[in-house]
Amino acid sequence: MNWTSSVNGEPGTFSEVMQALQNLNPQDKHCNFCFDAMSIRKQVLWSEKDNKYIGYCDFGNELQLEGINTEATEALFFMLISLNGRWKLPIGYVLQDKITATAQAEIIKSILKLSHQSGLKVWGITCDGAYTNISTIKILGCKLGDNYSEIKCWFPHPTTEEKVYFIPDACHNLKLDRNILGNSKVLKSDLGYIHWSHISNLHNLQQDIKLKFANKLSDSHINYHNKMKVSYAAQTLSSSTADALQFLKQQKVSSFENIDATEEYCRAIDQLFDFLNSKNTYAKNFKSPITKQNIVFLENKIIPLIKYLYNLKYDDQLLHTTAGTSLMASMHDIEVIDLNVGDIVGKSVTSPISESAPSQMKSALDAEFQEMIKNSLSCQESIGKNDKDKIMDA
Repeated sequence: MNWTSSVNGEPGTFSEVMQALQNLNPQDKHCNFCFDAMSIRKQVLWSEKDNKYIGYCDFGNELQLEGINTEATEALFFMLISLNGRWKLPIGYVLQDKITATAQAEIIKSILKLSHQSGLKVWGITCDGAYTNISTIKILGCKLGDNYSEIKCWFPHPTTEEKVYFIPDACHNLKLDRNILGNSKVLKSDLGYIHWSHISNLHNLQQDIKLKFANKLSDSHINYHNKMKVSYAAQTLSSSTADALQFLKQQKVSSFENIDATEEYCRAIDQLFDFLNSKNTYAKNFKSPITKQNIVFLENKIIPLIKYLYNLKYDDQLLHTTAGTSLMASMHDIEVIDLNVGDIVGKSVTSPISESAPSQMKSALDAEFQEMIKNSLSCQESIGKNDKDKIMDA
């Protein structure tokens, strides 16, 4: 709360922040734009300081998109993150009640225009896979096609007409990949049937013998009531889980005879997530940042995984045409990197953008972002204390 006490923290864009960003060094003005929504309590209170009621929908600058007497149920926050990792700042927020995709698209356009006026180069936009967000991105000009070649992963900047890439949040996609298998119980690939029971049976066996086969499965992983925790999803659909399944098959343990398809699914999701969530510039294989030297290698490894996702089925229907929002988002992520990362990597030797810029763009909505959201929200009296930590998982 202290850091917002000396600036205007009203809904809308933070003019002081945008002015401060104008003074950055040129090499620090390359950034990524993130936005996310947080659920808040519906409550209207009188503000002695502002001499008005607060708690209604408020988009700043006296904009009224949802009616003057509509109580807010969400706070939509906007943030800019430097590609070289030197800064990350919240640049504004709005109080809303289920905003429409059209209105959200216009807000994003206005923020991109303000960012350009501050001399910033916004390379991409990152958000989760909520229905409104996907519709917003489509309105802006992106396209999620029925096959890989139809995907259009960018839209023109409203001022410069330069490409702005849409990068779905890899962490959100991973949780949805886990939920798809956990809720549907059975998926089908070209190799056979993918069973959630194989993973739960592995956990039960480890519980019975009081020994783990070098994995981190627990009751919390199988009965995932905490759907927000990314580590649970990452550890469930991981290479260590796949290795354990493979070992039990080799040992001819009952109930693990036909685990090939499940093992393949775990390895595919694990490799895709490592690729999309890479952060360490010294990491190897799928976790390494994209460079001129390894982009062909990574492309040859990742594209077959995308084709694998496109062929997954549920109830004899292609999964990406039914409940495959996360799968489509993952494919969209790969399209950004596969076809267009050369726009960044190709300039990395001579431009101020660091070698790890693509991996910085892929890192989205992390814990610091959520913490800064909560700190900024704390200055709004209309928000109940018990609801500040409830982040929407669309």
